[in-house]
Amino acid sequence: MTDANKEQFEFWEDLAPDWLESEDHTEMVSGAFGVAAMSKLGLHHGARVIDIGCGSGATTLALAEAIGPDGEAVGVDIAPAMVA
Repeated sequence: MTDANKEQFEFWEDLAPDWLESEDHTEMVSGAFGVAAMSKLGLHHGARVIDIGCGSGATTLALAEAIGPDGEAVGVDIAPAMVA
């Protein structure tokens, strides 16, 4: 892991508990931006998508719902605590 990645890993891993605690508020404030962005993707059943920086996965789950059971949605995040 590069020094820059290590710094980001440590930053987000340390921030994860507070981020997760305020997740409902964050979603209320900024969730509409994610919905608007997803509407521009042209998602269809059976599509494959990757959600980089997925946090706790709310967007990944929304993407999975949009593409249906024949699709594949994968979420990745630098902080294991966020994904857990």
